[in-house]
Amino acid sequence: MEGSSRAHIYPRTLEALPWPKDADRHTLGRLAVLYQELERLAQVSRDNPRAWLLAEVERRIEDQAGYRLSAPGFGLSFVEWQGAPSMEELLLEGTVLQAGLFHRLDLKDPDLARFVYLMLTSTEAERVASGELQRLFVPTDYRDLLAVYEEKERAFSEVREAFFRTLAELDEAVFDLFGLTEEERRHILERLSAFPLDRLRPRYPWEVGRVRPPQGLHGRSVPIRGGL
Repeated sequence: MEGSSRAHIYPRTLEALPWPKDADRHTLGRLAVLYQELERLAQVSRDNPRAWLLAEVERRIEDQAGYRLSAPGFGLSFVEWQGAPSMEELLLEGTVLQAGLFHRLDLKDPDLARFVYLMLTSTEAERVASGELQRLFVPTDYRDLLAVYEEKERAFSEVREAFFRTLAELDEAVFDLFGLTEEERRHILERLSAFPLDRLRPRYPWEVGRVRPPQGLHGRSVPIRGGL
């Protein structure tokens, strides 16, 4: 496209790639099948459960079908969460959300705690300010949303595991294609897992970075009911 950088693969580059003189047809067929499966898994793995969850929350924000976390019905006390700790410090232990030694919020309900943690860790913010925490939007049906999310996350995890299994099978197929010994295979894997080659890890299809949170997640852009 005009104005964008392009990558070129020249014929001489392809000609310089190593290739066995007598490639085994069976192994070549196995490689083709595995690459097709890897492509399929890559497509499926782009269905990010967190993106789905945020889209559902955004719809409820538009419908005003929820409350601020500080709503009286939740019965929460924010006195132990002052200032704005770093997002990197954020932890969830049971129903307690905490950051460092001096920021703690007991959300009392495990589902609510899980939901709030997911929302906070989905934002692009670097800190968790007390005011924004109190204004955090919680849909009325957050338990139902969380149940569907967990189901999607389990399926998503299975796809990722299948993706890595297929990658490992592809490695073995390539090793077979070149007729490498067990010692040679072990040496290659050890080198790939050591510095600096371990820094060359590919970007996997599900690694899209943090999903941008919906507008109004912290109760700024749309009116939200103040009490349960």
